[in-house]
Amino acid sequence: MKIIAKAGSIFDRVIYGMACLSGGLIIFAMFIVCADVVFRYLLNRPIVWATEITEYTLLYIVFLGTAWVLKREAHVKMDLIVKYLPPGIQNRVDIATSILGAMVCFVITWVGADVTWSYFQRSIPSVQILRTPLFIIFAIIPIGSFFLFVQFLRKTCAHFQTRNRTSRDTP
Repeated sequence: MKIIAKAGSIFDRVIYGMACLSGGLIIFAMFIVCADVVFRYLLNRPIVWATEITEYTLLYIVFLGTAWVLKREAHVKMDLIVKYLPPGIQNRVDIATSILGAMVCFVITWVGADVTWSYFQRSIPSVQILRTPLFIIFAIIPIGSFFLFVQFLRKTCAHFQTRNRTSRDTP
């Protein structure tokens, strides 16, 4: 049990670090866009790679931050109907949606890793200005999806523990 708690603590630090990196990328993208606007309209010299880098950072921002957002339950939830259900049913719905989320993330991880590996093997560059190797761009998809998959599994386990505790407490 101690090993699982230690692994969970390390995992939490990793996804927190990924979220911080995501926040840093948001600031970086903001500066790039602002600089591009200044250079384009005041100096008539746009930064030709600004849009491409901003596109890549948006992809990284999403996949670096999602596991942390799920852990904090800070994502958008459609709970109009669920919040009126009894707590036991709510817990079952949470378990079902967490399992479904984990399954989807597993598929995205698997397919994303396959595509990324294919791009790496074939050395395919992007067709934009910088000609960045596509595996570098797409590598974040299986990485971020894997961390989200693990977080969904942790969430599922937490809901099962809540369900078990609740069922033991009721006469």
